[in-house]
Amino acid sequence: MADVGRSDRLTVPAATIGSESGGGPRPSVPAVRHRPAILPLAFLAVLWLAAALLVQPWGEFPLNDDWDYAKSARALAERGRFELSPEARVTLFAQAAWGALFSLPFGWSFVALRLSTVTAGLAGTFAVYGLARLAGASRRLATVAALTLAVCPLYLGLAFTFMTDVPNTAALALGLLALGWWLTRGGWAALLAGTALSAVAVLIRPTGLALPAAFVFAALLRRPHPRDIVAALLPLAAALAVLAAWQVWAIAAGLGGLANLQAGELRQALERGPLAVLAESARNSGIAALYLGLFLLPLSLAGGALGGRGGRLAAAVGGLAALTLALAGARLPLAENVLYDIGLGPLTLRDAFFGDPPAGTRAPAWLPFTATVAAGMGAGAAAPLVWRGGRCLVLGGRRPLLALLTATVLFSFAPLAVAGFLDRYLIALIPPLVALGVAGSRRVGASGLAAAVLVLLVFGAFGVAATRDYFEWNRARWTVLERLQERGVSPAEIDGGFEFNGWFTYDPAYRRDPAKSWWWVVSDRYVAAFGPLPGYRVVDRERFQRLVPPGEGAVVILEREQ
Repeated sequence: MADVGRSDRLTVPAATIGSESGGGPRPSVPAVRHRPAILPLAFLAVLWLAAALLVQPWGEFPLNDDWDYAKSARALAERGRFELSPEARVTLFAQAAWGALFSLPFGWSFVALRLSTVTAGLAGTFAVYGLARLAGASRRLATVAALTLAVCPLYLGLAFTFMTDVPNTAALALGLLALGWWLTRGGWAALLAGTALSAVAVLIRPTGLALPAAFVFAALLRRPHPRDIVAALLPLAAALAVLAAWQVWAIAAGLGGLANLQAGELRQALERGPLAVLAESARNSGIAALYLGLFLLPLSLAGGALGGRGGRLAAAVGGLAALTLALAGARLPLAENVLYDIGLGPLTLRDAFFGDPPAGTRAPAWLPFTATVAAGMGAGAAAPLVWRGGRCLVLGGRRPLLALLTATVLFSFAPLAVAGFLDRYLIALIPPLVALGVAGSRRVGASGLAAAVLVLLVFGAFGVAATRDYFEWNRARWTVLERLQERGVSPAEIDGGFEFNGWFTYDPAYRRDPAKSWWWVVSDRYVAAFGPLPGYRVVDRERFQRLVPPGEGAVVILEREQ
């Protein structure tokens, strides 16, 4: 394909599966030599470091579900043994080991765990750059592709936690790069790297099986040599082997194995019958298309997806459909967990979680409306990319890299479509989708690039500011809770929010009380909240500054009135 600057072009030919020499396919045409990637990668690293400094992700406290994962990393770092609570819904071992590694220099801490995720997030960004180059993009377009992932608000926000989403996405992107390299250029080093990364992905989440499964599908589309069949099956065999070993360990540890993971939700969904499954799949697919259309909008603009007649028509249809939804009241955000109204990070205090967001944090009505329409246009613009990738599967894989990317998207999303999903699950689909996007772009126009940069700046500014706000209110929350405990109050007397009670009072045998928050609250004599609650009086307050929108907020400690 042609891109801006011939000397900066990397031509990736169709692979010849089943070469006579074995060890993977050989390219039919030599690849054009291209300049080193050190400058784009350094640019990405500097931006990533700048985001970290602006977010200021300091503080010894958990965020979202990572209180549970932090306990596993702590056990591995301090006692040399892997432990997993029944509450965990992931395999986690690889991530716990990664977090324990970062705990070696100065001991275990939440900051060390976050540093491990920040590093994984940068590695995932680098991998997307390499994957885009492998797909034939110029350095400029590959940089936009990498930034599309990096500034995605969900990816950026989660990169400063110890949640599994960013490490899982990074392992997937690195694995796609290695296995895509084997498909297009061959080489046992790439195959072995892809095999190892497939095992790592599965040991973070079992859904990592989508990567080696897609690789088998893409590699065997043509009639391969017997030695190449073995190579194509190697990553899947390794992933299944480590997953089986984890299953044996989990059952021996009394955790129930994979029955404790999303497989249970998937089974329950299938038991509702085919019509219910189809309805749920259609709903979830539509929501996912809107989110991904919004997050991929920079690449759609830069890659000229809106430039062709078909792209403009698809974008118009998508925008019209989204406009209809928005007018009917279905506006982003439409999924749960990280992205809410005008902020990032779940509001896990009692008043906000079970009621409305705190005062001053509601978006103006035009913002979710505009975001929904833009998301629909982005989803429409991306539709031709999915169509082209699907043709590669149907027509025999004449371009095995596109087949690998498309199959990875389909295999990754299939269980989510049936069993439902949280918004953060979708970031794993961004690396293969952006690679599909650049593979079909023939030029980077100045206007498209300018529009892409503008959207990247908006996404990046929002992601950094909203993530900083997330840390600010959590620092205020833990400050007042520490003061309360210094007064001699036991955590068993406090409803401090999901993370606080998960960290201090989690009990797998806990029986929920409908009169209390469901997160393992023993007694709610004291409650941490953003504002007053009926039957309680304010006994302490910690203020914090908010950037989105600008203003001041507070976390209060409430005591039940006698």
